[in-house]
Amino acid sequence: MYALLIRVPILGDVVLIVNGYAYEGKHDALVRFAPPLYWLRRIVPKLALSGLFALWITCKLTSHFSALPKSATDFTGMLLSIFPNLLGFGIGVYALIFALPESFFKSLRGERETTTQAVEQPRSPQENPDTPPNMINADMAYPLIVIALSITFGAFIQFFMTMWSFYVSIWLLSYCFVLMLELISLIYVSAYKSISDKQ
Repeated sequence: MYALLIRVPILGDVVLIVNGYAYEGKHDALVRFAPPLYWLRRIVPKLALSGLFALWITCKLTSHFSALPKSATDFTGMLLSIFPNLLGFGIGVYALIFALPESFFKSLRGERETTTQAVEQPRSPQENPDTPPNMINADMAYPLIVIALSITFGAFIQFFMTMWSFYVSIWLLSYCFVLMLELISLIYVSAYKSISDKQ
């Protein structure tokens, strides 16, 4: 089922990236869906918080207006004006990751192996597919695919603006900002580690 799904054009790429993010970059994400616990831990909390925030904004608006004001109907313009800049920023950072020295990724793998050996039986690097570099790859790609899908949504939904689409627009906007904060945090930690290795 999963093998067939990821072969579907466009949809397969989205499923592969989202599943890889949920699976924390593990190699198993290429052949099977991540277990439900991974989805609950990695994706559901941020989606739920963003959805609750969007619901609060929408309820506040509907309590004062019987219909969407003009400023609200233009809200999807933010998706088309802000998100392309965020997407360009994310792609630029994603490309810079490949310029990091090999010693950076080796040191990350060493940290993961040390941590694993402290709580489990010793294992070789080849036996541990869940390496931080793969997780960095997934954490970089997932925000980009969400932003790209949000731009697509904003481009088409502006012609059919309703209270429901307004709610989804706020949900996507808040969720993407949460992902961008996560991406910035990842950049900071990676840069900190890279600088520390050079000292």
